[in-house]
Amino acid sequence: MFGMQSWNRVAVVVLMLGCTSALRADLIDNFDDGDVEGWYFDDLESGAAEVVDGELRLFSTAPVEGRGCASMSWLGSFDDKPAFHNGTLRARVRSTDTAVLLLARLTEDGQNCNWVVMRPTDGLLAIGSVRFGNVTLLNGANAGFANDQDWFLELTVIDTAVSAKAWPVGGEKPEVPQVFHATGAVSNEGGVSLYIERPTDLPPPVSLDAYFDEVEFDHADPQCEDVKKFKGRCKGSGKINAKVVLTSEDFDGRIVTIDLAGNVVEMQVSGNRAKTSVCCFSPGTYDLSLISPAGCEGSPVQVTCD
Repeated sequence: MFGMQSWNRVAVVVLMLGCTSALRADLIDNFDDGDVEGWYFDDLESGAAEVVDGELRLFSTAPVEGRGCASMSWLGSFDDKPAFHNGTLRARVRSTDTAVLLLARLTEDGQNCNWVVMRPTDGLLAIGSVRFGNVTLLNGANAGFANDQDWFLELTVIDTAVSAKAWPVGGEKPEVPQVFHATGAVSNEGGVSLYIERPTDLPPPVSLDAYFDEVEFDHADPQCEDVKKFKGRCKGSGKINAKVVLTSEDFDGRIVTIDLAGNVVEMQVSGNRAKTSVCCFSPGTYDLSLISPAGCEGSPVQVTCD
């Protein structure tokens, strides 16, 4: 499906479900600066890239006989893998006789990733994965995408689940994903990428042309694998202090939630930690649980007030 080439690490550039995880959007690129700095371009077959009127254009310089044509990968997503591991990749897209794809958790050799594809030739929206070069289709539906229309396309990956949404610019964003699969996600690196290929329902040769804009990544709230330490203690006044320490500062500004003896408390992460105090407890032993993320090792803990 992809036919990706090995990438040169010296100079690289790149681009996730119906979960309840809170997300925070970070703009990757809107191409208003007129260049592709921070992106790595991979020419697969007669592929080319340029910025036109504040949009990234991926296209073929000659009709293609194969499938894959060109890709653009965001370098920062490889350098900061944990931050791009769980979340939602979104872009504004438009194409003519060209399948547009978003790739997530992409490895640098291109042999593993999760993907969403949208085809203007038949309106297909589909999700899948690539494991060691083997392509698997997980789910698909007709979204209504057509030639020369501006749409938003989203690919979400949270742990093992992968899903996608698509809707026309100016239209209403779907509340739930049109396509979803709970266990098919590839868990590898964090690379994200934009990609174009020949639609399977068009016989070769085909000239490909697509535009991308407003590329964003919504980072998911911390997962259990991101929790380094969770603890609590009771001071002499009966005030219980709770603290969560994370493995990195990638989750600065996001939320973790605890249950302290039936009191649900949301804590905002500052740097790599979140903390709070709740007063005042009578002498006794109390359960302190981490409920978002849930099911983490080391939770609940017991806190004793004298």
